[in-house]
Order: sequence, then C-alpha cells, then structure tokens
Amino acid sequence: MAGLLVGLGLSVTTVAQAKPFVDYIQPTPIVCELSSATWGVDGVLPRDLCSGIESVMGAGVHPEYYYWDGQIIRATDGKYHMFMSTFLADTNFGMGWLNSDAFHAVSSQGVLGPYERDDYIYSNNGSHKGHNVSAVELPDGTYAVIVSETVPFTIYTSSSVDGPWSVVNLRARSGLPTSASSRATRADTKSWSATGPSRSRTRYVVPT
Repeated sequence: MAGLLVGLGLSVTTVAQAKPFVDYIQPTPIVCELSSATWGVDGVLPRDLCSGIESVMGAGVHPEYYYWDGQIIRATDGKYHMFMSTFLADTNFGMGWLNSDAFHAVSSQGVLGPYERDDYIYSNNGSHKGHNVSAVELPDGTYAVIVSETVPFTIYTSSSVDGPWSVVNLRARSGLPTSASSRATRADTKSWSATGPSRSRTRYVVPT
C-alpha cells in the first residue's frame, strides 16, 4: 500500500508515538559560559548569567534589582523584547515587589538573552508602577501591555514595542480582574477578553 501511495505522489504520514510528558522537558541551552561572578548560594552557582536578565554586580555581591514576570515578544525589528516588573533589591523581597515598576528590556542575540534594561514601559501621570506584567502582539500588528496586582487592572496599547503607550479606557461587563493571573487579549475591534484569577471564568471589557 505504501508503495502504491508513493507511486501516486502521495506521502505516508508517520504516527507519533506517545511518551511521558517529562520526556519533552529539555535543559535550557547555555548562552554564556557558566559563572559564579554574581550572588547566590552554592546550590545556584555557577549559572548562566546571560540567560534572561539578571542584575550582576560581582561575586558575592547582592544585585541592584530583582526581576519578576517576563513576557517576550519578537518584534519586526528582529529583536526580542521582554516586558517585566522590577524593584530595588535593597528592600525586603517579601514586600519590595509592592513597589514594582513595569520595565522593558531588549535582546538582539536571541530569545534566551542576554537582555539589557531599556526603560520604563510607560508613564502614567509620572508613575511607572505595575506588577505581573504581561504583553501580547495583537492581530493588527499593534501591541498591548497588561498590569495588575499592585495597581488597578490596566491595559496599555502602542503601535510599537518601544512605545509610547496609551491607556485603554475600559468598562467592565462583570468586574475587572485585578489579581496576579490577569491576562487579556483583544476579542474584536471593540472589546477585550480578560481572564482573571477564577481560572476558567472570562470577563469581557469594552472600551468606553
């Protein structure tokens, strides 16, 4: 039968064999040589200091910044843009995140990094505050950034990953999600679909 199909110019599709999920998990490729020239206990050193973004100050030296979240978008400029929250590392980690700023970092070498700090993502009446930062490229080629947790659930949009960013005025149909798991995307040209902490429940918000 296979020979007949080949003779007719048809291909034979090989059925993939099922395997345990853990077999799909692979080590993260190493970007730079492993190094101990940073902070951390023995169990996390040496490590790849070029993977993602890290505040490297030297061996045994506490970082200047902590980073949280990290949504990555490959833009039309060919670079990888990370949108994340950051806060000073000289504060208590358990409470310092309450003063997180939404920040933009860029990698020109690849999705794994290294990422270099660029600037605050937005300025909202002089404030850059925001946590649990998420970002998405919309179907029309524009971009959206979503923040919540330490600030009211807010969506910003821009025609460029470099901004400037404008606040989307929202009117909730069933209440705005404000928690850590809030994520949003544009449902159509007039509405947004936002998923909050209630897992399967989706709340719809529309521009006023």
